[in-house]
Amino acid sequence: MSQQFVVVRGQIEEGRKVLAKQGSTFEPRNKEEKERLLSAGVIAPVIESEEELLDDEGYDDQSSDDEQQQPPAQPDGDVSPVKPAPTKRPRK
Repeated sequence: MSQQFVVVRGQIEEGRKVLAKQGSTFEPRNKEEKERLLSAGVIAPVIESEEELLDDEGYDDQSSDDEQQQPPAQPDGDVSPVKPAPTKRPRK
């Protein structure tokens, strides 16, 4: 199966005929058309599996869910959310 692409900007036309609109899949006819549309930012490759999100060395570029759910540690080691210090309003 050849690589699929999605139209991410505008639409692809041939004369008056619209070949693909933004958000729809598109398969370029040849390598030159593919390179031209990719470099112009009109199409982007469709990622179908998590394996394709991994870079060449096999490392995931995205953070794991565990890292995203934990709040940052405070200097004293406390991981509770940061609360602003109470402020006093001047009396009138």
